[in-house]
Amino acid sequence: MSGVGNHTHIFKELFAEMLANNGRFNMLPQEKRQAFTAYVYTSVPKFFVSDGNHYVTTYFTKSCVADFKKKYPKIGLTDLHGKFVTITSWSLNLIDVDSENNPLSYLNMEIQLVIKELKPNFTSKMTCNSFLLNIYKDNDMKLDFAIYKHFKSKETAAANFDQELPEFEDLEESKRTTTRHNKWRLEQEKLSPPFEDIYDYDELVKKEIPELSTIHKEEVIEYMKNEYSSQYAGSKNKMESKQRLKEEPPLRLQTPDDIKKAIENIIKFQKKPEEKCVKAVKTTKMEAPAPVQIKSETKPSRKKPMTITKFQEYIGWYEKQSNSGKFSSMSKGSLKKPTPALGRR
Repeated sequence: MSGVGNHTHIFKELFAEMLANNGRFNMLPQEKRQAFTAYVYTSVPKFFVSDGNHYVTTYFTKSCVADFKKKYPKIGLTDLHGKFVTITSWSLNLIDVDSENNPLSYLNMEIQLVIKELKPNFTSKMTCNSFLLNIYKDNDMKLDFAIYKHFKSKETAAANFDQELPEFEDLEESKRTTTRHNKWRLEQEKLSPPFEDIYDYDELVKKEIPELSTIHKEEVIEYMKNEYSSQYAGSKNKMESKQRLKEEPPLRLQTPDDIKKAIENIIKFQKKPEEKCVKAVKTTKMEAPAPVQIKSETKPSRKKPMTITKFQEYIGWYEKQSNSGKFSSMSKGSLKKPTPALGRR
């Protein structure tokens, strides 16, 4: 597992191996616990790393954050967005979560990638897909989680199947003992450190990006989408243009229906010219004016204009008639006879 460039399904294989070994990281073979290179998909508000196909949430130990600040004082973890890192020491933890509030989980289970040591990698030749998929949305991983939960529930049911119901007195004593034990366990959890001493990444983000500490959670998510998502990587110009668009709202695209309604409104509210009212003059029968004859409008002739070809035919016909002497012997009455139709012989 030398790097993502040669092995682009590291997280999918590691998670599947983790579930196959009943969620125990110490059962993973040693050759699969080696260092690997990953791409930092986003660093605010959470730190997501990708193997070129899938991305997962990462968690840092306090010692990891302290060592990174000591070795690279001019680089913050939030500055690694869009860069490559080499994760040299890490572990996996299977924990119970609420999947309704945690999109990077499935069936109320999450596999944490806890980073214990990492360093920037500026020479990596890794290639990523244009669209990175949440590993918990992968169909193969969903099936692995469902199989794991099925057999886990089956083992729990089989272990409790043959148990006899206790007596009432024993049940009351057990209830008191359980209450005392739970109280002691909660006190011990407050005193004892967790399984992994994980650093609070939200506090780290507020320290490295102070402007995020004064805005609300919704604004942080909007900031992440525009400033740190892969589609807007290094997009300070994008943010400035977006600010200008807020100051100068763009014109709304007009649909044909909008244009039609606007025209109808213009026609509806357009002022019509005032018509002059002419009063009718009372007249007697003798003084009644003569009826006005309405002249019919001359209709344009429907005759087609003479073409050059027909005009040449007419000239030829006229010369032929004049050569034969027909026009000289014609009387005045014969001239009134209509000439043959043009174009016909």
